[in-house]
Amino acid sequence: MQKDPTITVLMPLYNAGPYLSEAIESILAQSYRDFEFLIVDDCSTDGSSEVLSVYAGQDSRIRVLRNEKNLGLIRALNTGLRAARGKYIARQDADDRSRVDRLKKELQVMECRPEVGLVTCAVAVIDNTGKKIGLSRPAIPPFMVPWWFIFWYPFRCAGQLFFRREIDGTAFYFDEKLHYCDDYKLCTTAAHSSEIVQLGDVLYDYRLHGTQQTQECPEAVREVTMQIAQDETEYYLLRRLDRAEMTRLRSFWYFSLDISPDSVLPLLFVLRDSYVERKKFAEFPPELVRRKINQEIATRFSRKSVVMLFRFNFKEVLKNLRFAWSLCGAHSLFFCVYWFFRINYEKIVKAAHLKNPPSIKALCRH
Repeated sequence: MQKDPTITVLMPLYNAGPYLSEAIESILAQSYRDFEFLIVDDCSTDGSSEVLSVYAGQDSRIRVLRNEKNLGLIRALNTGLRAARGKYIARQDADDRSRVDRLKKELQVMECRPEVGLVTCAVAVIDNTGKKIGLSRPAIPPFMVPWWFIFWYPFRCAGQLFFRREIDGTAFYFDEKLHYCDDYKLCTTAAHSSEIVQLGDVLYDYRLHGTQQTQECPEAVREVTMQIAQDETEYYLLRRLDRAEMTRLRSFWYFSLDISPDSVLPLLFVLRDSYVERKKFAEFPPELVRRKINQEIATRFSRKSVVMLFRFNFKEVLKNLRFAWSLCGAHSLFFCVYWFFRINYEKIVKAAHLKNPPSIKALCRH
């Protein structure tokens, strides 16, 4: 009887085009070898099926499932999950590449830490020629990742995800009611019953070529992210926020100057207390989590106070500083200096006559 592989690498595709071979070869070149490569061909018409047949004939670890009709990304993913034999699932997209040690390093985390349900990594952004054009590194402490899910999806792409097939006997599936953001919804579900780890190693190359779904339909994507954010607040508050409340909350979190602090602070404090109560992290005490959330809220007041200083609205400056100080004391002064520097960075560089100034992200990563 054939032994089940430890990992299923799951790659759905539809008309994968010129990047398919790179994606396949990046998986076949992995330093960790105990995996099956499950590829779901969602009724491609561009010759991708023929390419898959060639690779499947060369490597027995490749399994190809061909849908008789086009089901769409999320249903194709679930077709793959139902057929997967691995204990762990590594997502891969047909236009991206995995680095050679990706499976090895992500598996090490899962095997050593049973409380972890999902792992991500740092991601290099590449263009259609494979040239590196950006870098997306983890910038959020692990105990704050589920908190950010309340407002937005903090990861770069779906292909970087590595997760357990089952947690507490329940198998993961993607939500077929959604047309976009399947990765966001899966991560929020995983975070309810397990911990999420972000590795600092660059283990995945995400190709940006202008034809991804999220770029073609930005309004639809925003609508879905709003629904998922509402689901998350309902999980913590045990009531569903209406669209106006959710919009106000997210706008404040993303530094809108038009939102009055008084209109969101009570709700944020209730969310914070519920989050600290419900989330039990193995390595991080509740007071640390609460303090970090307070600092995140305070930095928003600090930024607003700096902006209002430039507008000579000293009443608002004092009001926002008072809020910030009440949340994290002298740390709020550091946040003010940070935002003053960040907002005026271009002016400071010009005055210093720097020919090759470092990026603001390199200086003030947060």
